[in-house]
Amino acid sequence: IYTLFVLILLTTSSLFAQVKEYEKLFVEVEEAPLFPGCEEEEKENQTACAHEKLFNYLSNELTYPDIAKRKGISGRVIVQFLVEKDGSITNVKVIRGIGGGCDEVAQEVIAGMPNWNPGKKRGRPVRVQYTLPVNFTIEKSKRKKKWWISS
Repeated sequence: IYTLFVLILLTTSSLFAQVKEYEKLFVEVEEAPLFPGCEEEEKENQTACAHEKLFNYLSNELTYPDIAKRKGISGRVIVQFLVEKDGSITNVKVIRGIGGGCDEVAQEVIAGMPNWNPGKKRGRPVRVQYTLPVNFTIEKSKRKKKWWISS
């Protein structure tokens, strides 16, 4: 009976160790999480396609805060978040901000992203920490210079 108990204990602890490994948070994985919309692309083109789709999403969804415009605030907001095993986005936080409302806008837009294709380790979906820079740049207005020639 003692041997049977030890055997069951070893088997279940090994099983729990495997489950716990996939509950961990990963920074590096074999297959990185990808923004959705490129599943039909060939494997080697999926990353570039996903980056383009992510850029387009951010371009369409981000609005420059009025306070930041008035104060001339521009720069890069660094946002960190988790891509869960089901692709959902959680734990969105700004790790480096620039103020003027830009931090809050970046955080809100990232939190509202559609589910990603999750990262994988050993072929199984895992939780992955992702860091994303979000740029806020004020476009300079193009003024036409008038040249006056006096005779």
